Amino acid sequence: MSVVRKAVDQIGWSTHVKELRKQPEVVPPRRYGTNYVARYFFNWWPNSERIEIASAEVDATTKKLKSLFINDRANPKIWSEPPKTDVPLMIDTHAPPPKKGEPSALPPPSLPPPTPIK
Repeated sequence: MSVVRKAVDQIGWSTHVKELRKQPEVVPPRRYGTNYVARYFFNWWPNSERIEIASAEVDATTKKLKSLFINDRANPKIWSEPPKTDVPLMIDTHAPPPKKGEPSALPPPSLPPPTPIK
Protein backbone atom coordinates (compact mmCIF):
# COMPACT_ATOMS: atom_id res chain seq x y z
CA MET A 1 0.00 0.00 0.00
CA SER A 2 2.87 2.37 0.70
CA VAL A 3 4.03 1.96 -2.92
CA VAL A 4 0.66 3.23 -4.16
CA ARG A 5 0.51 6.15 -1.71
CA LYS A 6 4.05 7.20 -2.69
CA ALA A 7 3.17 7.20 -6.41
CA VAL A 8 -0.03 9.18 -5.84
CA ASP A 9 1.91 11.74 -3.76
CA GLN A 10 4.62 12.00 -6.44
CA ILE A 11 2.13 12.88 -9.18
CA GLY A 12 0.36 15.34 -6.90
CA TRP A 13 -3.06 13.69 -6.82
CA SER A 14 -3.17 13.02 -3.08
CA THR A 15 -4.29 16.61 -2.47
CA HIS A 16 -6.92 16.51 -5.22
CA VAL A 17 -8.46 13.08 -4.63
CA LYS A 18 -9.42 13.03 -0.94
CA GLU A 19 -10.96 9.54 -1.25
CA LEU A 20 -7.45 8.09 -1.67
CA ARG A 21 -6.81 8.84 2.01
CA LYS A 22 -9.46 6.26 2.93
CA GLN A 23 -8.72 2.57 3.31
CA PRO A 24 -9.18 0.78 -0.05
CA GLU A 25 -10.70 -2.58 -0.75
CA VAL A 26 -7.70 -4.95 -0.84
CA VAL A 27 -7.68 -8.03 -3.08
CA PRO A 28 -4.78 -10.30 -2.08
CA PRO A 29 -2.87 -12.61 -4.46
CA ARG A 30 -5.14 -15.26 -5.94
CA ARG A 31 -4.50 -18.92 -6.28
CA TYR A 32 -4.96 -20.72 -9.61
CA GLY A 33 -4.42 -24.44 -9.21
CA THR A 34 -1.10 -24.81 -7.45
CA ASN A 35 0.14 -21.34 -8.45
CA TYR A 36 -0.41 -17.87 -7.03
CA VAL A 37 -0.59 -14.69 -9.04
CA ALA A 38 1.62 -12.47 -6.90
CA ARG A 39 -0.38 -9.26 -7.34
CA TYR A 40 -2.28 -7.13 -4.86
CA PHE A 41 -5.17 -5.04 -6.16
CA PHE A 42 -6.37 -1.94 -4.32
CA ASN A 43 -9.78 -0.46 -5.20
CA TRP A 44 -11.29 2.75 -3.87
CA TRP A 45 -15.07 3.05 -4.01
CA PRO A 46 -17.21 5.99 -2.86
CA ASN A 47 -19.75 5.40 -0.13
CA SER A 48 -22.84 6.24 -2.19
CA GLU A 49 -22.22 4.86 -5.70
CA ARG A 50 -20.45 1.91 -7.28
CA ILE A 51 -18.32 4.07 -9.55
CA GLU A 52 -14.69 3.27 -8.97
CA ILE A 53 -12.64 6.23 -7.73
CA ALA A 54 -9.26 4.59 -8.29
CA SER A 55 -7.50 1.26 -8.55
CA ALA A 56 -3.91 0.09 -8.31
CA GLU A 57 -1.99 -3.11 -8.89
CA VAL A 58 1.23 -3.95 -7.04
CA ASP A 59 3.56 -6.87 -7.76
CA ALA A 60 3.92 -8.66 -4.42
CA THR A 61 7.30 -10.14 -5.41
CA THR A 62 9.08 -6.99 -6.57
CA LYS A 63 6.93 -4.54 -4.57
CA LYS A 64 6.59 -2.34 -7.65
CA LEU A 65 3.51 -0.49 -8.85
CA LYS A 66 2.29 -2.13 -12.06
CA SER A 67 -0.90 -0.17 -12.69
CA LEU A 68 -2.58 2.97 -11.36
CA PHE A 69 -5.98 4.19 -12.52
CA ILE A 70 -7.64 7.35 -11.27
CA ASN A 71 -11.16 7.84 -12.62
CA ASP A 72 -11.04 11.38 -13.98
CA ARG A 73 -14.83 11.49 -14.39
CA ALA A 74 -15.25 10.87 -10.68
CA ASN A 75 -12.33 13.21 -9.87
CA PRO A 76 -12.48 16.24 -12.21
CA LYS A 77 -10.02 18.11 -9.97
CA ILE A 78 -7.18 16.14 -11.56
CA TRP A 79 -7.94 17.53 -14.99
CA SER A 80 -5.30 19.85 -16.32
CA GLU A 81 -4.63 21.85 -19.41
CA PRO A 82 -2.83 19.96 -22.17
CA PRO A 83 0.82 20.89 -22.52
CA LYS A 84 1.61 23.85 -24.75
CA THR A 85 3.33 22.67 -27.93
CA ASP A 86 3.81 24.04 -31.40
CA VAL A 87 2.57 20.78 -32.91
CA PRO A 88 -1.07 20.73 -34.02
CA LEU A 89 -3.25 18.12 -32.34
CA MET A 90 -4.63 17.00 -35.70
CA ILE A 91 -2.41 16.80 -38.74
CA ASP A 92 -4.03 17.35 -42.12
CA THR A 93 -1.70 15.79 -44.70
CA HIS A 94 -3.90 16.45 -47.75
CA ALA A 95 -2.59 13.09 -48.97
CA PRO A 96 -4.67 11.43 -51.66
CA PRO A 97 -6.58 8.31 -50.64
CA PRO A 98 -4.85 4.99 -51.37
CA LYS A 99 -5.35 3.44 -54.78
CA LYS A 100 -7.45 0.33 -55.19
CA GLY A 101 -5.59 -2.68 -53.81
CA GLU A 102 -3.18 -0.60 -51.70
CA PRO A 103 -3.43 -0.82 -47.92
CA SER A 104 -4.71 2.31 -46.20
CA ALA A 105 -2.56 1.65 -43.13
CA LEU A 106 -0.15 -0.91 -41.83
CA PRO A 107 -1.92 -4.09 -40.80
CA PRO A 108 -1.94 -4.84 -37.08
CA PRO A 109 0.88 -7.09 -35.91
CA SER A 110 -0.01 -10.71 -35.54
CA LEU A 111 0.02 -11.91 -31.96
CA PRO A 112 0.95 -15.38 -30.81
CA PRO A 113 -1.97 -17.48 -29.58
CA PRO A 114 -2.66 -17.15 -25.85
CA THR A 115 -1.37 -19.86 -23.57
CA PRO A 116 -3.98 -21.28 -21.20
CA ILE A 117 -3.47 -21.01 -17.44
CA LYS A 118 -3.35 -24.38 -15.79
